Amino acid sequence: MNFKKKVSILGCLLVLFGACSSEMLVDVDRTNKIVVNGIFAAGDTINLWLFRNASLYDTIQSPTDFRYDYGLENALVQLYEDAVLVGTLEQRNSYYAYYSHVVARSGHHYTLSASCSNYPSITARCQVPDATMIDTVSYLVSNDSINMKLQITFSDPDVDENYYAIRLYTKKNGIKKNRSFYNIDPVFGEELSYDFNLLRFSADQKTVARADISDGGNQGGPISFHCILPNRFIDALSSNDIFPGDTIGVLLYSIPLSIYEYNQSVNAYEGIQQSGSEPASIYTNVSNGIGIFSGYAYSYYEFNYQ
Repeated sequence: MNFKKKVSILGCLLVLFGACSSEMLVDVDRTNKIVVNGIFAAGDTINLWLFRNASLYDTIQSPTDFRYDYGLENALVQLYEDAVLVGTLEQRNSYYAYYSHVVARSGHHYTLSASCSNYPSITARCQVPDATMIDTVSYLVSNDSINMKLQITFSDPDVDENYYAIRLYTKKNGIKKNRSFYNIDPVFGEELSYDFNLLRFSADQKTVARADISDGGNQGGPISFHCILPNRFIDALSSNDIFPGDTIGVLLYSIPLSIYEYNQSVNAYEGIQQSGSEPASIYTNVSNGIGIFSGYAYSYYEFNYQ
């Protein structure tokens, strides 16, 4: 049986993105492997976390225990931009964090190499995409004020298949809060046909914190994404504290295929875990290792809810 152990660690993804909790699967076979947690944004310094893989018989009490107990010390970590060595990462103040002085740039290729005694050397490569700007965000509030339909429109680059992630947030009195939403766009880019005011959700329909989408090889031009932002808790009488005058924001992440496939594999794994089936494999772009090394770019659009 192919056993795996699931470890929740603090990352910048992704998972994607901005100091959020992400899931990392660690292979628990007897072969030593380096685990990479390295997702970064264009314009940010490229830093990453390195760990050693766990054993099937290890007891991991918490994400903090994993970070400190499984941090990989004294690794030689080098970073290349467009095949030119631009820096050796420095380990500081912890067992797992490695820092560079390299600022990620959209359109450039980055290669990571790392080696450590008793572990196979690893390499990973990525290209940071250009940010895609949001053109418009239109919205319609249902008659009962429970739900808000958003139509997010942007111009898809005229290149090969593109991948995106979308998150929503609100701002009020200077306080920013991430918002979950219903992903109702089964066919990305096409207008949906239904009576918005009759829209209801079944009890088993779940909101999401992030939607990962592909343009399906749209080959450029304006396309739209549709979602529903709950304006109140449907199963309670209390307000969800979104009121006229509040700011609603949309984050549009331009992500490479590696991040898209990583997120899809994590979602699939979580679904299988809930069903009790055999664990699925988690995508990795790290040669001879585990994990993810990849960059993304993002834009945002804000409007006042009237």
